[in-house]
Amino acid sequence: MLRLIVLLILISSPLAYSFDCSEYLKIKESKKCTEAEFFLFSQKRCLHYQNQKTENKKTQSFINEVRECLIQETQMSPCDQIWNKNITDHTQCFKRYGYCEMNFSQRWEIFVLTGFPSEQSTHYFKIFWDTLFLC
Repeated sequence: MLRLIVLLILISSPLAYSFDCSEYLKIKESKKCTEAEFFLFSQKRCLHYQNQKTENKKTQSFINEVRECLIQETQMSPCDQIWNKNITDHTQCFKRYGYCEMNFSQRWEIFVLTGFPSEQSTHYFKIFWDTLFLC
């Protein structure tokens, strides 16, 4: 219940859509998480997503909304579950912002734009696999 209240406050807040990728390191410091690798990886991926531009407004909006959703979800994640929860957060954020309503070419564009990082490839593959069967 508390998580729902916090999420509603974040969504309704005027700051809800002003997150930038440096938020990951702020979360790490405020929570005193020891999972430094997660936060560095997430910030790097976030910056990658933030820099992706497309002419398709729906795809661009989706990428921006999912990026912000992942930051918000990370704020609410317990440190000891942060890697595993990030996998489910990806699929939930994708679903929340309309991935299942997109056609194949839009989904493919998202896959191409977001890329497949060589670091943490097992983690990213799990996200990709879960998202593939999301809809």
